[in-house]
Amino acid sequence: MTIQDRGQGKGMSAMSMRDLLRMEVETQSRVLINNLLQVEKGNLTDKHLEAMMRAAHSMKGGARIAGLQPAVELAHVMEDQFVAIRAGKFVLQGRRVDMLLKAVDLLTELAQAGVLEDKLPEEMVERATAMRDALVKLPQEEALAEPVEMEPVVPPREVLAPVRQDEASSQRTVRVSVESMNRMMALVGELSVKDKVSAGISTEAFQARRRVREINRTLEALKHHLNELDAGEHWQAELNEVVAKIAHVDEFLGHSAGVLETHDARTSEITGKMKREVIAHRMQPFGDVALGFRRLIRDLGQKLGKEVTLGIIGIEVGVDRDIMERLNAPLTHLLQNAVDHGIGKPQERIAAGKPACGNIFLTAQHRGGLLSIVVEDDGQGIDLERLREAVVSRKLVSEGVAAALQEQELIEFLFLPNFTLSRKLTEVSGRGVGLDLVRHTLREVRGTVRVASQTGKGTRFEITLPVTLIVVRCLVVEIAGELFALPVGRIARALQAGRDTLQSLEGRQYLMMDGHQVGLVSAQEILDLQGSSEQSEAMAVVVMNKGHKRYGLVVDRFVGERQLVERPMDPRLGKVEDIASASVLDDGTAVLILDVDDVLHSIERLSSGRSLRKIMAGNEVEHEALGRHVLVVDDSITVREVERGLLGAQGYRVDVAVDGSEGWNALRTGKYDLLITDVDMPRMNGIELVKLVRADARLKDLPVIIISYKDREEDRLSGLDAGADRYLTKGSFQDDTFVETVAELLGQSGIGGGA
Repeated sequence: MTIQDRGQGKGMSAMSMRDLLRMEVETQSRVLINNLLQVEKGNLTDKHLEAMMRAAHSMKGGARIAGLQPAVELAHVMEDQFVAIRAGKFVLQGRRVDMLLKAVDLLTELAQAGVLEDKLPEEMVERATAMRDALVKLPQEEALAEPVEMEPVVPPREVLAPVRQDEASSQRTVRVSVESMNRMMALVGELSVKDKVSAGISTEAFQARRRVREINRTLEALKHHLNELDAGEHWQAELNEVVAKIAHVDEFLGHSAGVLETHDARTSEITGKMKREVIAHRMQPFGDVALGFRRLIRDLGQKLGKEVTLGIIGIEVGVDRDIMERLNAPLTHLLQNAVDHGIGKPQERIAAGKPACGNIFLTAQHRGGLLSIVVEDDGQGIDLERLREAVVSRKLVSEGVAAALQEQELIEFLFLPNFTLSRKLTEVSGRGVGLDLVRHTLREVRGTVRVASQTGKGTRFEITLPVTLIVVRCLVVEIAGELFALPVGRIARALQAGRDTLQSLEGRQYLMMDGHQVGLVSAQEILDLQGSSEQSEAMAVVVMNKGHKRYGLVVDRFVGERQLVERPMDPRLGKVEDIASASVLDDGTAVLILDVDDVLHSIERLSSGRSLRKIMAGNEVEHEALGRHVLVVDDSITVREVERGLLGAQGYRVDVAVDGSEGWNALRTGKYDLLITDVDMPRMNGIELVKLVRADARLKDLPVIIISYKDREEDRLSGLDAGADRYLTKGSFQDDTFVETVAELLGQSGIGGGA
């Protein structure tokens, strides 16, 4: 009987059977691996053995129902091993642990193959048989002095057996895609808006009732006045009837308003619960993925002849499932690097005055509205001088430029494709793709990575990313009568400052905070909005950090903190300057979420007096007189200044932008004769920038040069396919290639002419 036949025979679809088997294997494999690794460290207890016996038994039951007989036999032998260890026949260590871990891996393979095919491949069946026989024939190693004292283990139910009602809530699961959850969250957002409309109707009903009572009081006064005038009985009767009807309307409105109020309160409560549930179901404990890395570290350490342990902190920290799935590969690369490049062999560590066993720590925590994950080791650290020599030897920059590079700029080279400090190619390292993949993946989930290292002491990689990709904790502010939001995680402080605390220096205003100057810039000016000129005694200031600098964005007022469901801008709008996305408040009001990085760049341009928009406006005559105008886009300040110096010496006028997003804003508002761009940059990379240029009717003929550290043929072709006229490596700064290429595209002299 095939897997499909057996599934249908049990009254279940083939798909539900396969999903159930896969879920069971994934769960029980984690239990077995984590407990085996704990036991290997000498932590053998009845709790560990019982957990492993139950896990093996459950996997055996699931495999039997699915018709995977080789898996049934292998799991059965594993269960026998644990029973024998419990009885004191074997010691669970060394080779036996290795064999059991390999058996777990093979069971996972069997289950995966079983859900994809009705019949297991012969080669896999033979491997399962060989593993089963090898476990049975393992030599009886030194027996334990005394049997392990344990309570009798009750065999667990089969995988598909009915469970008690109190167990069902924790054991029964349903797989839901992230896309489906996103749609559910969007619907919850719409429901929240409708809920506020309902609340408004309830309020209007109470207001209508008050007006009816006012009318009723007026009629009562009129009735009293008619009585005094001795009006006829006809008028008295008519008025009494009107008063009675008004009283009936008042009673009806009172009842309806009460019902609406109760309904609104209940609906609001349910909507809030739904929102929290959807968010909670998008989250999973960090330990679900992190605990699996212990096996990776253990196996890799053995392979490289190193003693190393992995400490995990924050296993209960909630992480968005979508983010967690994408984090698996980056964290794997960082941990592999820590073992291979960071942790030395026992004799090397002892010679350096360290314990023979190296330590790696993987820490997760929520901080400032963001998720922080740190991979830290106590190894040898990054040799900056060796890194500097490698940069020069690969002709990425000249010796002079390399000598001037700061530590953080130097470390940036480690994230380049094909760049590695490994002296030889191995299965673990030497290809130079790991850190490039780390940064690329993190950018997809709006994350960043920072590196800190001390030679001889260790290296620390800190990953910062949003807790979830769908809900953003924001501070809502009012600017020129419009509502905007800033992600709380990017705000250092929000405060009310009296205007009498302002100080001035060289024509610029600032206030003192914690002993530091905080330069102030009007949000209306940054966003180019026109608002009221009225000024209150206190200013609402949002303080944001960029490196060691602090800037204060002055807004009209604080509205409050909100949890906003983020909605991307329409892609047809392109990248809107200073705007990241949009959302809707509970009352249905639309709000734009500011791009903090964009805003900080705009503040720096305005503060330095070199705002690109102001320089360009109305200066076309000056542009022609001074020479060809070049825009350099690169996120490295050293590279920007090198290019600015080389081009300036040739008579070209040069503006710079720190990433593709700022470069695109400059191109749309200014006039340039040539674009020179890097490839790897935050927010918008060079390839995306070039594609936008070629798709724009005004800019499509603008000459473009890509200059990158990437020197692979596929990278060059990717740049040219995007629309670049030339693709150079940054080694071209060392000779005349760069200057000659610019002259070829713009003419021999930087003076005169126009593109």
